[in-house]
Parts: sequence; C-alpha cells; structure tokens
Amino acid sequence: MQVKRRSADMFILLAALSLLGIGVIMVFSASAVNSLKGPHQDPYYFLRRQLLWSVLGIVAMILAMNYDYRKLRSWVWIIFPISLLLLVLVLFVG
Repeated sequence: MQVKRRSADMFILLAALSLLGIGVIMVFSASAVNSLKGPHQDPYYFLRRQLLWSVLGIVAMILAMNYDYRKLRSWVWIIFPISLLLLVLVLFVG
C-alpha cells in the first residue's frame, strides 16, 4: 500500500515566513543605532546575523517537513529524556 504524501499547508507556511520577515525588520530597526555605538561599527551587523540564522532555520524547517516523523518512534526513549534535561538546563544556564 502506497502512502499519499500531503503537501504543507500554504497558509501556515506563508504566515511563518511573514512573521520571520517582520521579525528581521524589527531586529534591524531596533539594533541599527546601537550597533553603530558598539565595537562592530556596522549598522547591518545584527541584521546579517539574524538573516543567517533565519536562513538556517528555514533549511531546518524544510528538512523537518520532508522527514517522516514516524521513523523517530524507536528513538523516543532517548529523545524524550534529553529534551527534558535540556529544558531544565535552560533554567540554570539561560
């Protein structure tokens, strides 16, 4: 039996990309003046960093969208405790 793959919901995808774009614009507008005063002396420093991480996030999102999550079922006993440990670690390390 062949499983039919569903495509991603375009509304959710466009909403996520719109929020990402708005976030990048907000980071630039909030940090351009401060980055001129800092050691970087470049108003686009934080914008470039935000764009870099945004592109990496989009690539990770596309990879996650195309991965069959049911294959992770055998790994759940390893992934779940690690996730809990990382959540608790955030409270102490930040």
